[in-house]
Amino acid sequence: MLALLERPGEIATREELRARLWGPSTYVDFERSLNIAINKLRAVLGDQSQNPRYIETVPRHGYRFIAPFTTSPAQSAPIAVPLPTFPDGQPHAGSSTTPATTVPVARSRLLRSTTLVTAGTVTVMFAVAAWTFWPQPAPQVLDFVQLTADGEAKTGPLFSDGVNLFFQEATIGMKQVSLKGGQAAPLRPDLGLMVMLDYSSKRGTLLVKQGGSTVEEPPLWEVPLPAGSPQPLGGGLRGYHAKWSPDGERVAITGGSL
Repeated sequence: MLALLERPGEIATREELRARLWGPSTYVDFERSLNIAINKLRAVLGDQSQNPRYIETVPRHGYRFIAPFTTSPAQSAPIAVPLPTFPDGQPHAGSSTTPATTVPVARSRLLRSTTLVTAGTVTVMFAVAAWTFWPQPAPQVLDFVQLTADGEAKTGPLFSDGVNLFFQEATIGMKQVSLKGGQAAPLRPDLGLMVMLDYSSKRGTLLVKQGGSTVEEPPLWEVPLPAGSPQPLGGGLRGYHAKWSPDGERVAITGGSL
């Protein structure tokens, strides 16, 4: 705003505004950022680009301030600009009905604020760029805890309800063990051979398929934990792989059929 008011009626080119706001060593999306800045000024003034009263766009060149105003020699350099009016032409409440109202603007304070905001923006951008592109150390295993010691081969995927870990053993079926470790126990042994596909913490249920089927697509079941009657998924859906949605309201199935 100060850049436009210093030369009222004259064009402040986009390149001039870029050099003043960001300088030659700051890399930003200049075109978009300047458009956003001008739009914010217009929003504060209640101005419109198609029918401007304050800030006029000069296509492919820049902008200029077109409203009449006067300045005061006071230290704070007050700037008198017409206050925005409502669509009916009436001025805002508390404003005078004169064509122009003096609005004190402390130039030095505004410039300091602009400098601080720009410096803060540059600092944040540098921090994000450093985090994104600076080489990160490779992850390292700091510690581990053995959870089972039965010597049986385990297969994935692994699921947890925050207390127990659920996993699959090829010859036994679904099992569970405390996250603190200990003796593994069968998980829902009443169900026979089932293969875990997913666990929904929202629903507290496992998504499983009936094991032992290698020819046709096996039926899919929803199994509540720690107990409860299993229910066929969707009244009889079949498939080889399935996953709960994050909210537990939908299921994605591959190779499935009704």
